[in-house]
Amino acid sequence: MSEQEARVLMCVLLEQAGSYYSVETPTAETYQQSGTYALSARADLTVHGSRRNGDRILNVEFKAGTPPVEVFRKDLEKLTREGVAGLWFHTLEKATPRTLATLALHIRDAWSLLLEHGGIATHDIDFAICVLNPALLFTTRLTLGDDLDARLHATFAEGLTGWDLHGPDAPVWPPATKTTIRTRSNRRDRHGFEKWLISCPQIAPDTLLHFNRQGDSYRLREFSLADDGTSTCRAFLAHHPSAGVILDTADEFLRLFAPELVTDVHDDKTPVANTGYWARMIAEQSAERASARSDNEKGIRNER
Repeated sequence: MSEQEARVLMCVLLEQAGSYYSVETPTAETYQQSGTYALSARADLTVHGSRRNGDRILNVEFKAGTPPVEVFRKDLEKLTREGVAGLWFHTLEKATPRTLATLALHIRDAWSLLLEHGGIATHDIDFAICVLNPALLFTTRLTLGDDLDARLHATFAEGLTGWDLHGPDAPVWPPATKTTIRTRSNRRDRHGFEKWLISCPQIAPDTLLHFNRQGDSYRLREFSLADDGTSTCRAFLAHHPSAGVILDTADEFLRLFAPELVTDVHDDKTPVANTGYWARMIAEQSAERASARSDNEKGIRNER
């Protein structure tokens, strides 16, 4: 799935309605989104009120998946600065509440870099997030102008709470929530450390990470197991997904990445220096999760 399928379908609907539209429309403003000087950019799709090129009544940007914050910023800047009503249409092949929380955070972080432009604009931008599995459509409208920062935090609250929800699966959304490690646990070892194996696809898409925290400090450890049986460990702190700065506190990391709790290992007394033990455990659990996901996806395809 990509943004192109949604754009083709929208063109079909516009044709049926007898509307004027253009694709890859050159923008009226210029943008320095890369390189050393400003250039005209392109809107994915523009709806016109007449045959006149300047009679633009709606600019549409299409997105799919959960790309980096900078990708969001570039397209949101176009929707903001062109001074024409905008539509952000986002397709997700499948989603959980955690996926929507990540998406809302990325959009909000991107907008925080555009307050200078959004604060002086006066038009509206509609947001539509179309999820194919489960079948859902989330919609809301953001009015630009004064006090935009406060409205952003209210509009893009975690999980898109407050958005209008449509679709066949709306009555049973959200599903039963999984346990996450957003808040401190009471379960600590004798040194006061919380220890977990976590799933954090934004950082490590193919393996689980070892996460431990004491107070505000934390460390992530990535254990790997080579074909010859040797094991290694890399300890690190996470970087902000858009700003690139190191996230010093555990609360910052958990807020921005919202990892899923997989296993509580606070009572496992094996030291992290025993890389072979942790590498084997993580490799086994990662393989089991990958197999379960594959079986689930096969079941979904068979049902279709």
